[in-house]
Amino acid sequence: MLFETTKKLHFRSNGDNYLSALSEKKRTPHGNPASLYSITTLRKERPDWFREDLAQVFDLLAEGKINPLIAARFPLRDAAESHALLETSQTAGKIVLIGS
Repeated sequence: MLFETTKKLHFRSNGDNYLSALSEKKRTPHGNPASLYSITTLRKERPDWFREDLAQVFDLLAEGKINPLIAARFPLRDAAESHALLETSQTAGKIVLIGS
């Protein structure tokens, strides 16, 4: 997940950081800092940080400050088709399952 935002999410630069092996500081075309962020790793290793960050992500979505790239939307009954698409590795963005 790549964020261009002024809100502080749980990025750390010290040696015990769970992101230290993944994170490489970069800048967006607008000059804002950007970092690699693994929410799956965060959930597993620091559930307290995960809950805080997830709340902030939902706030950013609600405020319209981030817009996820959605590759496809499927009704829940077509979940198998959505998984088949994921397995092709041909999508850019998220695949969304929609409940009825």
